Amino acid sequence: MSQDLVLATNTILKANATVAALIGTRAFRTVLPKAEAQFMPRYALVTRRAPGTGGFGGYLELERAALDIWTHGATDKQADTLYQAVREALKQARRQVVGSVLVHGFEAVGSPSSDRPRDTPQWPVVFSSWSVIASEAAAA
Repeated sequence: MSQDLVLATNTILKANATVAALIGTRAFRTVLPKAEAQFMPRYALVTRRAPGTGGFGGYLELERAALDIWTHGATDKQADTLYQAVREALKQARRQVVGSVLVHGFEAVGSPSSDRPRDTPQWPVVFSSWSVIASEAAAA
């Protein structure tokens, strides 16, 4: 059974003091909500599941899932500052239960990419990909 790894990841990030100081509660899943767009550009992050990686096979109830994270800021420097805070928070994340998800850890996949999306060129963003290892079974 697949767990809600996006919610677990955003919960871990919002619990990190450095990330929370930058985004407050602006950690979203899949896309930036339209209601948030009127306030952009500012610090915010968007996390979504991505294709790639896979399970461990056999009877091991672990999942290795891919996540994409977009860190936004009012400037390129702010987007990168938020990325650096997210990177450090996920690198330092230890095995923990978040809601019903037992998260074992995160690993960056490749290098981050700075961009200004075509549809919102005034919104600086840093894109990064992550691998997360978590239990497939709900934590008790």
